[in-house]
Amino acid sequence: MSRFHLVTVSVYLLAQPLWAMDSAQLLQNMSEAMHSKNYSGTFVYRHKNKVETLKIIHRNTEQGINERVVTLSGKPREIIRDESVVTCIWPDNKMVLVDKTPHNTNRKNRFPGFVLKDLDRLPAYYDLVLAPKRSRVASRAAYVVDVKPKDRFRYGYRLWIDEEAFLLLRSDLLNESGDAVEQVLFTELQLYDTLPDEAFAPELLAADYEWRETGQATMAKSDDSVRWQTTSFPPGFQLLKHQRRHKGKELVSVEHMIFSDGIASVSVFIEQKSKGKSATRKAGRGALNVYGKQLNGHHIVVLGEVPGSTVKLIADSIELNQ
Repeated sequence: MSRFHLVTVSVYLLAQPLWAMDSAQLLQNMSEAMHSKNYSGTFVYRHKNKVETLKIIHRNTEQGINERVVTLSGKPREIIRDESVVTCIWPDNKMVLVDKTPHNTNRKNRFPGFVLKDLDRLPAYYDLVLAPKRSRVASRAAYVVDVKPKDRFRYGYRLWIDEEAFLLLRSDLLNESGDAVEQVLFTELQLYDTLPDEAFAPELLAADYEWRETGQATMAKSDDSVRWQTTSFPPGFQLLKHQRRHKGKELVSVEHMIFSDGIASVSVFIEQKSKGKSATRKAGRGALNVYGKQLNGHHIVVLGEVPGSTVKLIADSIELNQ
Protein backbone atom coordinates (compact mmCIF):
# COMPACT_ATOMS: atom_id res chain seq x y z
CA MET A 1 0.00 0.00 0.00
CA SER A 2 1.38 3.42 -0.93
CA ARG A 3 2.25 6.08 1.60
CA PHE A 4 -0.61 8.19 0.26
CA HIS A 5 -3.13 5.45 0.93
CA LEU A 6 -1.67 4.79 4.38
CA VAL A 7 -2.05 8.47 5.29
CA THR A 8 -5.60 8.52 3.90
CA VAL A 9 -6.63 5.46 5.90
CA SER A 10 -4.99 6.85 9.06
CA VAL A 11 -6.85 10.14 8.73
CA TYR A 12 -10.11 8.24 8.15
CA LEU A 13 -9.64 6.08 11.23
CA LEU A 14 -8.75 9.05 13.40
CA ALA A 15 -11.89 10.81 12.24
CA GLN A 16 -14.19 7.88 12.96
CA PRO A 17 -14.85 8.62 16.68
CA LEU A 18 -16.55 11.87 15.65
CA TRP A 19 -19.14 9.93 13.68
CA ALA A 20 -18.98 6.52 15.35
CA MET A 21 -22.09 7.32 17.35
CA ASP A 22 -25.13 6.13 15.43
CA SER A 23 -28.52 7.81 15.29
CA ALA A 24 -30.06 5.53 17.92
CA GLN A 25 -27.31 6.37 20.42
CA LEU A 26 -27.75 10.07 19.66
CA LEU A 27 -31.46 9.81 20.48
CA GLN A 28 -30.69 8.00 23.71
CA ASN A 29 -28.14 10.65 24.73
CA MET A 30 -30.59 13.39 23.78
CA SER A 31 -33.39 11.89 25.87
CA GLU A 32 -31.11 11.65 28.90
CA ALA A 33 -29.68 15.16 28.40
CA MET A 34 -33.08 16.85 28.19
CA HIS A 35 -33.86 15.53 31.66
CA SER A 36 -30.47 15.61 33.38
CA LYS A 37 -28.99 18.92 32.20
CA ASN A 38 -29.55 22.28 33.83
CA TYR A 39 -30.30 24.94 31.24
CA SER A 40 -32.27 28.04 30.33
CA GLY A 41 -33.09 29.50 26.98
CA THR A 42 -35.55 31.07 24.57
CA PHE A 43 -37.38 28.95 22.04
CA VAL A 44 -39.94 29.43 19.30
CA TYR A 45 -42.97 27.22 18.80
CA ARG A 46 -44.58 27.35 15.35
CA HIS A 47 -47.71 25.58 14.17
CA LYS A 48 -49.67 26.52 11.05
CA ASN A 49 -49.39 30.32 10.81
CA LYS A 50 -49.04 30.87 14.54
CA VAL A 51 -45.69 31.59 16.19
CA GLU A 52 -45.08 31.78 19.94
CA THR A 53 -41.88 32.76 21.72
CA LEU A 54 -41.24 31.26 25.16
CA LYS A 55 -38.60 31.20 27.87
CA ILE A 56 -37.67 27.98 29.66
CA ILE A 57 -35.65 27.20 32.80
CA HIS A 58 -34.95 23.54 33.57
CA ARG A 59 -32.97 21.69 36.23
CA ASN A 60 -32.55 18.18 37.60
CA THR A 61 -31.73 17.64 41.28
CA GLU A 62 -31.86 14.76 43.73
CA GLN A 63 -35.47 15.74 44.40
CA GLY A 64 -36.38 15.48 40.70
CA ILE A 65 -37.06 17.82 37.79
CA ASN A 66 -38.13 21.45 38.05
CA GLU A 67 -39.20 23.45 35.02
CA ARG A 68 -40.66 26.89 34.38
CA VAL A 69 -41.96 28.08 31.01
CA VAL A 70 -43.13 31.67 30.39
CA THR A 71 -44.61 33.05 27.18
CA LEU A 72 -42.81 36.06 25.72
CA SER A 73 -45.38 36.76 22.99
CA GLY A 74 -49.15 36.58 22.71
CA LYS A 75 -51.25 36.12 25.82
CA PRO A 76 -49.21 35.93 29.05
CA ARG A 77 -48.98 32.44 30.48
CA GLU A 78 -46.68 30.64 32.89
CA ILE A 79 -46.28 26.92 33.53
CA ILE A 80 -44.35 25.57 36.51
CA ARG A 81 -43.91 21.86 37.04
CA ASP A 82 -42.09 19.36 39.19
CA GLU A 83 -42.36 15.60 39.52
CA SER A 84 -45.90 15.66 40.90
CA VAL A 85 -47.59 19.00 40.15
CA VAL A 86 -48.13 21.18 37.09
CA THR A 87 -49.21 24.76 37.87
CA CYS A 88 -50.59 26.93 35.03
CA ILE A 89 -51.01 30.68 35.54
CA TRP A 90 -53.22 32.81 33.25
CA PRO A 91 -52.96 36.51 34.21
CA ASP A 92 -55.64 37.61 31.71
CA ASN A 93 -58.18 35.42 33.49
CA LYS A 94 -56.63 35.88 36.92
CA MET A 95 -56.63 32.13 37.29
CA VAL A 96 -54.26 29.43 38.52
CA LEU A 97 -54.87 25.78 37.63
CA VAL A 98 -53.07 23.13 39.67
CA ASP A 99 -52.93 19.65 38.12
CA LYS A 100 -51.89 16.84 40.44
CA THR A 101 -52.45 14.07 37.92
CA PRO A 102 -49.79 11.39 38.48
CA HIS A 103 -47.23 11.11 35.71
CA ASN A 104 -48.62 14.06 33.80
CA THR A 105 -47.92 13.41 30.13
CA ASN A 106 -48.98 16.67 28.51
CA ARG A 107 -46.13 17.25 26.10
CA LYS A 108 -47.07 20.90 25.64
CA ASN A 109 -45.98 21.56 29.23
CA ARG A 110 -42.35 21.18 28.27
CA PHE A 111 -39.77 21.65 25.56
CA PRO A 112 -39.14 20.24 23.04
CA GLY A 113 -42.34 18.45 22.13
CA PHE A 114 -40.38 15.37 21.09
CA VAL A 115 -40.61 12.92 23.96
CA LEU A 116 -38.76 9.64 23.57
CA LYS A 117 -40.53 6.90 25.56
CA ASP A 118 -39.08 3.63 24.28
CA LEU A 119 -36.03 3.68 22.03
CA ASP A 120 -35.92 -0.09 21.63
CA ARG A 121 -39.27 -0.14 19.85
CA LEU A 122 -38.49 2.58 17.31
CA PRO A 123 -36.68 0.53 14.61
CA ALA A 124 -39.81 -1.56 14.04
CA TYR A 125 -41.84 1.51 13.03
CA TYR A 126 -39.30 4.21 12.13
CA ASP A 127 -36.09 4.46 10.12
CA LEU A 128 -33.40 6.48 11.94
CA VAL A 129 -31.12 8.32 9.54
CA LEU A 130 -28.13 10.45 10.57
CA ALA A 131 -27.45 13.27 8.08
CA PRO A 132 -23.89 13.30 6.64
CA LYS A 133 -23.45 16.99 7.41
CA ARG A 134 -23.90 18.84 10.66
CA SER A 135 -25.86 22.05 11.10
CA ARG A 136 -26.11 24.99 13.52
CA VAL A 137 -28.96 26.10 15.77
CA ALA A 138 -28.73 28.94 18.30
CA SER A 139 -25.02 29.28 17.39
CA ARG A 140 -24.37 25.68 18.44
CA ALA A 141 -23.15 22.82 16.25
CA ALA A 142 -25.75 20.09 15.86
CA TYR A 143 -26.22 16.61 14.46
CA VAL A 144 -29.32 16.17 12.30
CA VAL A 145 -31.34 12.96 12.64
CA ASP A 146 -34.38 12.03 10.54
CA VAL A 147 -36.97 9.79 12.18
CA LYS A 148 -38.95 8.43 9.22
CA PRO A 149 -42.17 6.45 9.73
CA LYS A 150 -42.45 3.11 7.95
CA ASP A 151 -46.22 3.34 7.53
CA ARG A 152 -49.09 5.83 7.27
CA PHE A 153 -50.11 5.65 10.94
CA ARG A 154 -47.57 8.11 12.34
CA TYR A 155 -45.73 11.33 11.56
CA GLY A 156 -42.02 11.79 10.97
CA TYR A 157 -39.50 14.03 12.73
CA ARG A 158 -36.30 15.88 11.93
CA LEU A 159 -34.15 16.56 14.99
CA TRP A 160 -31.17 18.84 15.57
CA ILE A 161 -29.14 17.51 18.52
CA ASP A 162 -26.41 19.55 20.21
CA GLU A 163 -22.97 18.16 19.37
CA GLU A 164 -21.54 18.65 22.87
CA ALA A 165 -24.41 18.68 25.37
CA PHE A 166 -26.77 16.44 23.32
CA LEU A 167 -29.70 18.75 24.08
CA LEU A 168 -32.42 18.89 21.45
CA LEU A 169 -32.02 22.28 19.78
CA ARG A 170 -34.75 21.97 17.17
CA SER A 171 -37.58 19.58 16.35
CA ASP A 172 -39.65 19.55 13.14
CA LEU A 173 -42.75 17.37 13.02
CA LEU A 174 -43.35 16.26 9.43
CA ASN A 175 -46.67 15.22 7.88
CA GLU A 176 -47.26 12.59 5.22
CA SER A 177 -45.95 14.96 2.52
CA GLY A 178 -42.76 15.73 4.45
CA ASP A 179 -43.88 19.27 5.32
CA ALA A 180 -43.20 20.67 8.78
CA VAL A 181 -46.59 21.15 10.45
CA GLU A 182 -45.06 21.91 13.84
CA GLN A 183 -41.65 23.28 14.74
CA VAL A 184 -39.88 24.01 18.01
CA LEU A 185 -36.38 25.52 18.10
CA PHE A 186 -34.07 27.28 20.48
CA THR A 187 -32.90 30.76 19.53
CA GLU A 188 -30.71 31.11 22.64
CA LEU A 189 -29.45 28.52 25.13
CA GLN A 190 -27.27 28.51 28.26
CA LEU A 191 -26.12 25.58 30.40
CA TYR A 192 -25.45 25.67 34.15
CA ASP A 193 -23.89 23.50 36.82
CA THR A 194 -26.69 24.43 39.23
CA LEU A 195 -29.77 26.64 39.28
CA PRO A 196 -31.21 28.25 42.46
CA ASP A 197 -34.76 27.72 43.73
CA GLU A 198 -35.50 31.38 43.00
CA ALA A 199 -35.26 30.69 39.28
CA PHE A 200 -38.46 28.64 39.52
CA ALA A 201 -40.56 31.14 41.45
CA PRO A 202 -43.59 32.38 39.43
CA GLU A 203 -43.30 35.78 37.73
CA LEU A 204 -46.94 36.30 36.75
CA LEU A 205 -48.74 35.35 39.96
CA ALA A 206 -50.84 37.87 41.91
CA ALA A 207 -52.60 37.60 45.27
CA ASP A 208 -56.15 38.03 43.89
CA TYR A 209 -55.98 35.14 41.40
CA GLU A 210 -58.52 32.34 41.63
CA TRP A 211 -57.04 28.91 42.31
CA ARG A 212 -58.51 25.71 40.90
CA GLU A 213 -57.28 22.19 41.47
CA THR A 214 -58.11 19.26 39.22
CA GLY A 215 -59.31 16.08 40.85
CA GLN A 216 -56.47 13.67 41.38
CA ALA A 217 -56.66 10.73 39.03
CA THR A 218 -56.47 7.15 40.21
CA MET A 219 -55.14 4.17 38.35
CA ALA A 220 -57.96 2.04 36.98
CA LYS A 221 -58.40 -1.36 38.61
CA SER A 222 -57.53 -4.42 36.62
CA ASP A 223 -61.15 -5.55 36.37
CA ASP A 224 -62.22 -2.15 35.04
CA SER A 225 -59.36 -1.86 32.54
CA VAL A 226 -60.95 -4.57 30.41
CA ARG A 227 -64.37 -2.89 30.18
CA TRP A 228 -63.18 -1.31 26.96
CA GLN A 229 -61.30 -3.24 24.32
CA THR A 230 -59.66 -2.30 21.03
CA THR A 231 -59.78 -4.04 17.67
CA SER A 232 -57.86 -3.26 14.46
CA PHE A 233 -55.53 -1.03 16.44
CA PRO A 234 -52.60 0.55 14.53
CA PRO A 235 -49.45 -1.56 14.90
CA GLY A 236 -46.93 -0.51 17.52
CA PHE A 237 -49.21 1.46 19.84
CA GLN A 238 -49.25 -0.03 23.33
CA LEU A 239 -51.23 0.96 26.40
CA LEU A 240 -49.02 2.99 28.78
CA LYS A 241 -51.51 4.16 31.38
CA HIS A 242 -55.16 3.76 32.24
CA GLN A 243 -56.48 6.32 34.71
CA ARG A 244 -59.82 7.45 36.05
CA ARG A 245 -60.81 10.84 37.33
CA HIS A 246 -64.08 12.57 38.24
CA LYS A 247 -65.10 15.98 36.99
CA GLY A 248 -67.90 18.44 37.59
CA LYS A 249 -70.34 18.71 40.46
CA GLU A 250 -71.89 15.39 39.52
CA LEU A 251 -68.45 13.73 39.64
CA VAL A 252 -68.80 12.18 36.21
CA SER A 253 -66.29 9.36 35.78
CA VAL A 254 -63.81 9.85 32.94
CA GLU A 255 -61.58 7.03 31.73
CA HIS A 256 -58.24 8.12 30.29
CA MET A 257 -56.03 5.73 28.34
CA ILE A 258 -52.65 6.65 26.89
CA PHE A 259 -51.12 4.69 24.02
CA SER A 260 -47.64 5.15 22.53
CA ASP A 261 -45.42 3.66 19.85
CA GLY A 262 -42.28 4.90 21.59
CA ILE A 263 -42.54 8.47 20.28
CA ALA A 264 -46.09 9.38 19.29
CA SER A 265 -48.75 9.40 22.00
CA VAL A 266 -52.50 9.06 21.63
CA SER A 267 -54.98 9.80 24.42
CA VAL A 268 -58.41 8.21 24.64
CA PHE A 269 -61.08 9.77 26.88
CA ILE A 270 -64.30 7.89 27.64
CA GLU A 271 -67.13 9.36 29.68
CA GLN A 272 -70.87 9.01 30.03
CA LYS A 273 -72.73 10.84 27.29
CA SER A 274 -74.10 14.23 28.21
CA LYS A 275 -76.36 16.64 26.37
CA GLY A 276 -74.80 18.78 23.71
CA LYS A 277 -72.12 16.31 22.66
CA SER A 278 -72.14 15.51 18.96
CA ALA A 279 -72.22 11.93 17.74
CA THR A 280 -69.20 12.36 15.49
CA ARG A 281 -66.64 15.16 15.48
CA LYS A 282 -63.39 15.76 13.66
CA ALA A 283 -60.96 18.53 14.49
CA GLY A 284 -57.33 19.42 14.05
CA ARG A 285 -54.75 22.05 14.98
CA GLY A 286 -51.32 21.82 13.46
CA ALA A 287 -50.14 18.28 14.08
CA LEU A 288 -52.85 17.54 16.65
CA ASN A 289 -55.88 15.63 15.38
CA VAL A 290 -59.08 14.88 17.31
CA TYR A 291 -61.93 12.50 16.61
CA GLY A 292 -65.01 12.00 18.77
CA LYS A 293 -67.97 9.63 18.65
CA GLN A 294 -70.70 8.13 20.84
CA LEU A 295 -70.93 4.48 21.75
CA ASN A 296 -73.16 2.59 24.22
CA GLY A 297 -74.17 5.74 26.08
CA HIS A 298 -70.58 7.02 26.31
CA HIS A 299 -68.70 9.78 24.54
CA ILE A 300 -65.30 8.75 23.18
CA VAL A 301 -62.64 11.30 22.21
CA VAL A 302 -59.29 10.32 20.70
CA LEU A 303 -56.56 12.90 20.23
CA GLY A 304 -52.89 12.79 19.37
CA GLU A 305 -50.16 14.16 17.15
CA VAL A 306 -50.68 11.49 14.53
CA PRO A 307 -52.50 11.62 11.17
CA GLY A 308 -56.25 12.15 11.27
CA SER A 309 -56.85 8.70 9.80
CA THR A 310 -55.01 7.18 12.78
CA VAL A 311 -57.13 8.82 15.48
CA LYS A 312 -60.27 7.79 13.58
CA LEU A 313 -59.03 4.21 13.28
CA ILE A 314 -58.32 4.11 17.03
CA ALA A 315 -61.73 5.59 17.88
CA ASP A 316 -63.50 3.11 15.62
CA SER A 317 -61.55 0.23 17.19
CA ILE A 318 -62.82 0.88 20.74
CA GLU A 319 -65.65 -1.32 21.86
CA LEU A 320 -67.42 -2.01 25.15
CA ASN A 321 -66.40 -5.45 26.38
CA GLN A 322 -69.76 -7.12 27.01
